[in-house]
Amino acid sequence: MIGAIIAKKKARSGFDSISRHELDTLLADWAEDASFVYPGSLSVSGEMKGKQAIKEWFGKFIEQFPVSTFRVKNICVQNIFALGGTNVHRGRVGHQGQEQRRRRI
Repeated sequence: MIGAIIAKKKARSGFDSISRHELDTLLADWAEDASFVYPGSLSVSGEMKGKQAIKEWFGKFIEQFPVSTFRVKNICVQNIFALGGTNVHRGRVGHQGQEQRRRRI
């Protein structure tokens, strides 16, 4: 559930960055070897590999549609950071320095 919340927040933030033409902000958390796929059979379709290629693709998008605003209505996620019952937490939790013993979460 936490993973889904984080993923939704990141997705909304990404669309806001595109609307403001802030590509460095959009790509700040992306890995250097990330890939981006624009589906279809249009001239802009395909897979962009690497952060720089992705930035160039979005730059061309912004050139074509300089006044674009995305209003995200719904974001659906599935199996993001799925947590099973085998995760173990060790260490200090709570307040007043209470030590928590091994506990499955």
